[in-house]
Amino acid sequence: MKKTDPAPQPAPVAVRVDDKEYTLLLDFNRMCDLEEEKGISLRTIEDTLTSMRGIRDLFGAALVAHHGAIEPRAVGDLIFRVGVIEAGKAIAAALAWMKPDAPKKPGTDSEAA
Repeated sequence: MKKTDPAPQPAPVAVRVDDKEYTLLLDFNRMCDLEEEKGISLRTIEDTLTSMRGIRDLFGAALVAHHGAIEPRAVGDLIFRVGVIEAGKAIAAALAWMKPDAPKKPGTDSEAA
């Protein structure tokens, strides 16, 4: 039987807001939850990132694994304090594992590590 390469894995992304560090993680199960709860799918993710509400939804969803659910307005306050551009970059980094050319293991630049 042929050995298959490991699939790309989601990696936590740290974001500092004021004097506290938050960890974002968008793994497969959280993406499934987003699709069910908010209608955000692989087809709509790029459009979602161009919407303020979409950025807030994704940022909030990414916080759940390490910080539990946070009310949308509180998520919006965090985004305001970190900056919308930085929040968008953090979301993009949390989604990087889904790209076809994503490293197979977190923190690597090639498929074999």
